[in-house]
Amino acid sequence: MKVSVLPALVIAAVSGAVTSAVAQAVPEAKIAVVDQRRLFSESLVSQDIRKQLTTISTGFGTEENKTKEALLKEKEDLDKQRGIIAPEAFEQKYEGLKGRADQLNRKMDLHQKQLNVAQVRANRELQTVLM
Repeated sequence: MKVSVLPALVIAAVSGAVTSAVAQAVPEAKIAVVDQRRLFSESLVSQDIRKQLTTISTGFGTEENKTKEALLKEKEDLDKQRGIIAPEAFEQKYEGLKGRADQLNRKMDLHQKQLNVAQVRANRELQTVLM
C-alpha cells in the first residue's frame, strides 16, 4: 500500500506547483457587469440625447400645430361659404384643402420617422462606445 500512495502524493505535489505557477503567470481577471437598460435610461448621455430629441420634436410640433390651426380655420371659413359659392367652386376649394391636410399628415409622419432614426443612431453610437 505504501507504494501506491507515494505516486499519488508526488502527482498532487507536482500539479499543485504547476497550478500555482500558472496562477502567478496569468493576471487576475476583472469582470464588470454593465446594466445597459439603466445606462440607456439614466446616464447623462442618454438624458442629453432625450433632451435634444425633445427640442427637435417640439420644433416640429409647433410648426405642425400652426399649419393644422390654419387648415382648420380655412375649413371653418369654407363651411360658412358652402351655401354662398357655387358647388363646383366649393368642391375645388375643399379638394385643395384636403390635399394640404394630406400633405401635413405626410410631413408629420416624416418628422416622426426622422426622430426615430435619430434615436436609433444615437443609441447605436452609445452602444459602440460601450463596446
